[in-house]
Amino acid sequence: MKLDTKKISKILGNKTNLEVMLCLSKGEKSFNKIKKECKVCSPSLTYSIKILLKENVIKKRAFHKRKIYSLTRKGESLLKIIKKIKI
Repeated sequence: MKLDTKKISKILGNKTNLEVMLCLSKGEKSFNKIKKECKVCSPSLTYSIKILLKENVIKKRAFHKRKIYSLTRKGESLLKIIKKIKI
């Protein structure tokens, strides 16, 4: 199996992506809740969410007029590996 280093770099090479994943490890959250907890601007968060959704690391669902985000199994597995590294 060949590793796609571009995808890995795209997911792990961005601080906001990692912060979003850590935030969602505590449970599903809305965009504004993630923004507040991660202390990140809307454009950066929008970009990170777009990447994480595309790579199936997070998923979204509609709740009334809001979008709620949570980790996928792939995202949970990836986060476990990241936490084990503890650099």
